[in-house]
Amino acid sequence: MFVDVFGDSPQVKVLDFLTDHMDYDYTMTDIADGAGIARPTLYKVFGDLLEAELVISTRKVGVAHLYKLNTENPIVKALVKFDFELSKLMVKKTSEQVEEVAATAATVDKKAKANVT
Repeated sequence: MFVDVFGDSPQVKVLDFLTDHMDYDYTMTDIADGAGIARPTLYKVFGDLLEAELVISTRKVGVAHLYKLNTENPIVKALVKFDFELSKLMVKKTSEQVEEVAATAATVDKKAKANVT
């Protein structure tokens, strides 16, 4: 959802991916793939996300470090709440558009049937 509102910068893509999957931790490769960015690009921006404590290291598996969204950070809490509210608005808008299309289709169908008889 963040990408739809804030654009497709690498930071936004990473936060969007991690917000959508905040119950899990990921390797850097998984985050790059999930966010749809190249690993070198992720390495360029990831330090800022760690420094801002938006993302935290959770554990190490072999040589791989795993990371996840820092759900204790007040900024992240606000982002998650915003994402939830944005999702509700998008669902409402889509629902209204579907209803509009259905109403138009019903009108066209009704007119078509009237012209046949």
